[in-house]
Amino acid sequence: MCIKLGMLTVSSTGSHVSHLFSASQNNIIKDMPSTLSNALKKFGANGHFNLYATCPSCSCNHKALPLPGSNLFDYPSQCTNEIVGKHGVSMCRSELLMHQCNSTVQPIKPYLVSSLPDYLTHCLSNETYLQQSINATDSALQSIRTGEEQLSVWDMFEADFIREFKGSDGKLFIDQGDKIHLAFSIHMDLFNPNSVTQCGTTQSFNVISCANLALDSSILYLPEYLFVAAIIPGPNESLAGKIDHFVCPVIEQFV
Repeated sequence: MCIKLGMLTVSSTGSHVSHLFSASQNNIIKDMPSTLSNALKKFGANGHFNLYATCPSCSCNHKALPLPGSNLFDYPSQCTNEIVGKHGVSMCRSELLMHQCNSTVQPIKPYLVSSLPDYLTHCLSNETYLQQSINATDSALQSIRTGEEQLSVWDMFEADFIREFKGSDGKLFIDQGDKIHLAFSIHMDLFNPNSVTQCGTTQSFNVISCANLALDSSILYLPEYLFVAAIIPGPNESLAGKIDHFVCPVIEQFV
């Protein structure tokens, strides 16, 4: 139901949707928040988020600068992305903002990225998350120091790539000392709101999430342990060549 509603927000029939749902579903729709800030309050999401204005043309993201006051941000008015074409490099210059009826200016296509520090602060206060994160690296380092032969690989920290990976200081990643070193995988899940009966390229919503590879497989992908980093503005028929614009703000938090 939520996916279908998301599709209707960009549909010409978006203002006449009550006939598509049952009476109980229409009651739910009436209680749904109409703004991003109200939606976050509904979910109790009081953490920090990074706001971006996505270019409607090239999908380049421009980070908002917070201004004094509540929920006030400054965005560039035009896209400054440099695009390589047949005739050389040119600046996109597409408009990023639109004027609201209350005299405020908002991004035409907003992009919200969750805060990695907020996620880590929350999860590392969980004893299971903390201990499994520590034990994974410590066990891998211990097996190297004892010369234990690795006959099989059952988790990521038994793989040579992580066991042999070194940081900028030349030390093994798994030699964490008094710190906590975390390794994450990044995923992009595409949800087709038109069901899976359609073949070929279709519209979809895209969710970017990250999983702590130190966690046991039984809890690795549980919602409470996943870093749900962002939902790519959609729906889109294809993001070919544009994915990097949405992934970069997520990756930059890990650097």
